[in-house]
Amino acid sequence: MPAVSKYDPQTVETALHVLAANQGNSVKASELLALQGTHIGSSTLTRWKNDNHAERYRKIQADRAPLLEAQAITTSLELVALYGTIEQRAAELLNEKLDDLPPKELANTVSKLAVAKGINTDKALLLQGRPTSVTEHRDTTEIMRALQQLNPSLVVESTATDITPTKPALG
Repeated sequence: MPAVSKYDPQTVETALHVLAANQGNSVKASELLALQGTHIGSSTLTRWKNDNHAERYRKIQADRAPLLEAQAITTSLELVALYGTIEQRAAELLNEKLDDLPPKELANTVSKLAVAKGINTDKALLLQGRPTSVTEHRDTTEIMRALQQLNPSLVVESTATDITPTKPALG
């Protein structure tokens, strides 16, 4: 005969929702429930989540997924704005001290700034729905024709030499 729960179905349901709202953290859920006057131990909540009410808990999590995703997007966008502000301030400070940087540190800084500029450009294009890469599908004849249309007096003469690699001698 199954054990009789001392908690009514509504209490269990509420507790599972609080548990899901706290990403399954049974200690935090227990503390929050206690603040509302419902005392359920964290080990009981863990058992409900993993065993007794696992299917219902998973359903609650699935139902909450769109909300969690929306919250994650909001948080990410807020962080992007904050990091952008910090990056701008750091760039302004760096610009003021640029002349005082030792050559090695200056080279390192320029390299890191170039990478950051590339990432920021790529993400700005992506957020605007613009392409972040361009793939050329024209052959050399089409490219030469386009160049000559741009500059009719352009003459390109060249000779191509096929260099076939040879296998190194084993010895």
